[in-house]
Amino acid sequence: DDIIPIFAHCTHSDKDPEMRLRFITLLIQIILNAPKYPSLFTQLQKSSVSILTTLILPSCVWRAGRTAAAIRTAVLTGLQSLLQTHILTADHLTTSVLLELLPQILSCMNDDNLSTRLVSCKVLKLLLQESPNSFTVDKLHEMYSDLLKRLDD
Repeated sequence: DDIIPIFAHCTHSDKDPEMRLRFITLLIQIILNAPKYPSLFTQLQKSSVSILTTLILPSCVWRAGRTAAAIRTAVLTGLQSLLQTHILTADHLTTSVLLELLPQILSCMNDDNLSTRLVSCKVLKLLLQESPNSFTVDKLHEMYSDLLKRLDD
C-alpha cells in the first residue's frame, strides 16, 4: 500500500521525464516478477485499480516530445504486464474503469510512435480477452474502426 503513493509522486507529469520513465520501468519489473512472490502478487491485485488510475492513465495523456512518447509506450507496456500476469482481472475492469481506460487506449492507437500503437493494440486484445462481455456494440464498433486503421502498420 505504501509504494503506490511513492510511485504516483515520482511519475507525476510535473516531475523530470527521465525520472518518470525510470520509475515506470521499475514498476514494470515489479509487475513482471510479482507471480514469483505470492504476497506481492496479492498486494498488487488489491492495488491494481489504483495503479491503473493513478500511475498508468495519467501518463497515457499525449504530450509532445520523444521522452513523453517513451513514457506513453512504457505505461502501456505496464498495463500490458498487469493484464498478462492477471494482476488486473475482469473483476477489476468495471464499467467505470473501462470508461476511463478505453479512450486513452484508443487515443494511443493513433500515436505517432509505432511502438506505442503496437502496444496499445496488444493491450486492447488483452482487454477483450480478459473481459469480453464488458463492451457494448457501439464500443466494439469504435474499436474496430481504430484497429482497422492499424492494419497498415
